Amino acid sequence: SFRIEAAQAAAATGDAMDRWAVVDALEGLVDKSLVSLEQIEPPRYRLLETTRVYAREQLARAGEVEAVQLRHAQAMAEIAEQAGFRSQDLLPEYDDLDRAFRHACERGEADLAAAHVTALRALDQFRGSYVSAGPRVLKACEVLPRAGTKGRALLLQFVASCGWVDVPGRSRVDAAREAAELWRALDEPARRHATLCLLATETSRTGDQAAAEAALRDAKRLERPDWPSRRVAVRLIHDGWVAIRGHELGRACLSMGEAVAAMEADGEPELAAGARVELAMALLRARRLEETIACCRVILDDLGARARTERLGLTLATLGEALLLAGMPGPARDSAARAMAVVDPCEPLRDWCLTLVAAIVAETGSGEPACRLLGFLDAARTSARDWTGAPADPLRERAEAAIDGVIGRAKRLRLQQEGARLDAPAAMCLARELIGEPAA
Repeated sequence: SFRIEAAQAAAATGDAMDRWAVVDALEGLVDKSLVSLEQIEPPRYRLLETTRVYAREQLARAGEVEAVQLRHAQAMAEIAEQAGFRSQDLLPEYDDLDRAFRHACERGEADLAAAHVTALRALDQFRGSYVSAGPRVLKACEVLPRAGTKGRALLLQFVASCGWVDVPGRSRVDAAREAAELWRALDEPARRHATLCLLATETSRTGDQAAAEAALRDAKRLERPDWPSRRVAVRLIHDGWVAIRGHELGRACLSMGEAVAAMEADGEPELAAGARVELAMALLRARRLEETIACCRVILDDLGARARTERLGLTLATLGEALLLAGMPGPARDSAARAMAVVDPCEPLRDWCLTLVAAIVAETGSGEPACRLLGFLDAARTSARDWTGAPADPLRERAEAAIDGVIGRAKRLRLQQEGARLDAPAAMCLARELIGEPAA
């Protein structure tokens, strides 16, 4: 579906048809039942699929596909800019933004692509979704040399924000540092603040805690009393991640908790839910298991029957591990089964879920297939474990200890070599068979 402003921007040519003529034309199509009108506020329009196919054919016949695609990309960039920090208002435009981003990349329109991908990343964060970022990061890097100053800063900030996506030959630390300097030159303190927070997390990931703390201090100095609480909350979340990597788990839990409170105070329940997931993972790291379980259950109650998002999978994995460590293997198995039902084979959360399944089934006597899962994880190791902050290594150690106690280390290593030959779908299928269906 689309709104009237997008149709005007994409269809108006300035000579044969101006913006008001587009409105008249659209109303005529509605009258003829070729376009449907959704009676919501603001109103949205939708082409029937048969009409869409016919329109595409006519557009191609007239030789206007490229020109209209460019106007569409420009329109979506303008709409994204107007939304600004309230990017969640763009949720109905998600598919249009994604299409516009791909078209802009194909045409080498780097500055347009930068506006699109910035909005898409904010929407993914709002929804708790991560799986789409990998291909977009690669496309962003391809068009980066053609970007202007602002477009380059946006693209680098996007790359730095996707901590689970590795790009050969490009450092996320360098991307964040350059973007922060570009925002300084452009006198954009809010965007510089966000990029300094990314720089803090990425430098702490490399083990440079001093640089990470310095970046956090620089970000805090930029904060103003009139800023919305959610901007400060972003810094608090990154402070939590820096604290986790510095083994300051009490500070991490405190910062994440303050971030939740700040989002709630700002009237942002979806963003508060995302911050609460970060809090749950920090509590798990600190082995505050009862609090972790309680926090996860609050999140799950809040998510209710919503779509199968990565945020749901992340919460279920955190809950499953906390339950296992708390000596509740039955509930842990059910939580892991629910996580496996929503996790995607290409998603960064996959490795944590597979490790959790291996640990649970190893302790209940399924040592050989658990070995194969561990072998797959060795062969397909990604940065996902570090990105989630998930304590997967203790899980791994727990699984290996349980297996070695039954079948021995030598056989475990041999079976892990077999597992290394599995591909991702096969490993996911094996894990789902082992863990079973979630309880009704």
